[in-house]
Amino acid sequence: MKKTLIALAVLGSAAGHASAQSNVTLYGVFDTAFRNSTNVNANGDSQLQLNAGLIQGSRWGVRGTEDLGGGMKAIFDLQSGFNPTTGTSGQQGQLFGRQAWVGLDAGFGKLTFGRQFGVAFDAFGAFDPYGIGNASAISAPQLDVVGARFNNTAKYQKKFGAVALNLAYSLGETVGNTSTGSTAGVGVDFAPGSFTLNSAYQQSTDVNSRKSAVYVFGGTYPIGSVKLYAGYTHNTRDQGFATCAGNNATSLGATVPAACVSGSNPNGINGALSNTNLAPGSTIGNGKTDLYLLGAMVDVTSQFQLVAAYMQNNTRINGAPDARHRTAYAVADYYFTKRTDVYFSVDHTSASNFTGGYDSFANGNRPTTGIMLGVRHRF
Repeated sequence: MKKTLIALAVLGSAAGHASAQSNVTLYGVFDTAFRNSTNVNANGDSQLQLNAGLIQGSRWGVRGTEDLGGGMKAIFDLQSGFNPTTGTSGQQGQLFGRQAWVGLDAGFGKLTFGRQFGVAFDAFGAFDPYGIGNASAISAPQLDVVGARFNNTAKYQKKFGAVALNLAYSLGETVGNTSTGSTAGVGVDFAPGSFTLNSAYQQSTDVNSRKSAVYVFGGTYPIGSVKLYAGYTHNTRDQGFATCAGNNATSLGATVPAACVSGSNPNGINGALSNTNLAPGSTIGNGKTDLYLLGAMVDVTSQFQLVAAYMQNNTRINGAPDARHRTAYAVADYYFTKRTDVYFSVDHTSASNFTGGYDSFANGNRPTTGIMLGVRHRF
């Protein structure tokens, strides 16, 4: 009897110990807003919407860690995006389309496998005031050139003092060819003190071996209650570079890449370069895009914040005059608590020389102004 009691006590202690070493968290964000936009079509009509918010894409997720001993942890993150105004799933209807990865974190660094952000997205997000925001008015130019999430990705991250290394490789999984459909990237961050510098290089290869490559460089610098942001991105796209259109089998380039559409994936949403947000190449020539960003965030009080930024991208195809896309926005954000805030924003976008192909505009290049009144809650 005494031995039985001792055994039960040991088992109970072990179970409690194991439980203490594991942690699983349910988390999420709701961000939604009223938005009024001018000149949404060639007739100059306006549109009033209740839509997904400005700052963050709404999502819910489960993440966790388990202590494996010896300084090593198992880690995972499953993150599902949704439209807060309709309840439908985001990211082409994928259940965990925002993120889905598992990995190990130890002295050698962090190694993760699954659907993850690319290194160019990580670098740009580090010097964008909203980490690349949710509303297309303030995020579309960045996502076009750096992409967002990539399937089938192995990612390695490690800090060496003030320097952080970020490596990623996304498999194309094309039969007989390890290059097509793949994406490779390397990022290096430098944070010796209050300021930060972020850089990355990333290259994607489509099913026809055409490439899209991007260089990213920028940083942040705090001055009292003000934080300054600045960055530059250069992107090149081969003529006809193609990804799969979200949720349909139509190529965004001149051909339908076989790597994106198959009998098991007729909608093309699980292809190697599908739903990454990368822009296609032009059908008329090689393209180059230079994207510039300047921004500032001011903590007026502990509960009130002001954000302003300006972005410009210049796209050139086969030496033609630059097509220019310019966006300026300002946001006033009031925090009731650390988890709940309301905001009012104004954004203005103008375009010139966009006549078709990459970055054409349905409204005939008319300037567009949007105002948003939104609420965000995090749990």
